[in-house]
Amino acid sequence: ESESTNSPESIIMNLRKHQTMCFEIAVLNCQRKELRYYGENKLLIFRKGNSIELKNLQEINVQPNDSMVLYNKGCLQQKNKNNKTLEKDTFVGFLHLIESVSNQIKRQKLNYFFDAWLDGKPQDENIALLSFGI
Repeated sequence: ESESTNSPESIIMNLRKHQTMCFEIAVLNCQRKELRYYGENKLLIFRKGNSIELKNLQEINVQPNDSMVLYNKGCLQQKNKNNKTLEKDTFVGFLHLIESVSNQIKRQKLNYFFDAWLDGKPQDENIALLSFGI
């Protein structure tokens, strides 16, 4: 198959035909130190105490020690026992606090965070989060 048929753009166009699917593709070019993001959700990059939010079809030059977090809509749509959704600023602020810890500790803190947010309410949203670093 041709390279253009296998390009992220053509793959995305084919995936969009299936309207029930949600997908994320992040392509990291290590030689050019470039990250291209294609997806329905948001990709956060934490860099030197700041965060950069990539949306669909954006690219950015990555730097050493960049930390990336990809999360789905369920993280913000999950309602707590008071029927309130999680505010994006609160969620991103928490991610800032834990950006520099190991993935194992990050997972523990995220589980505690969501348990505290739910405050006994059963989880009824699909919650997915992926964290990786450069």
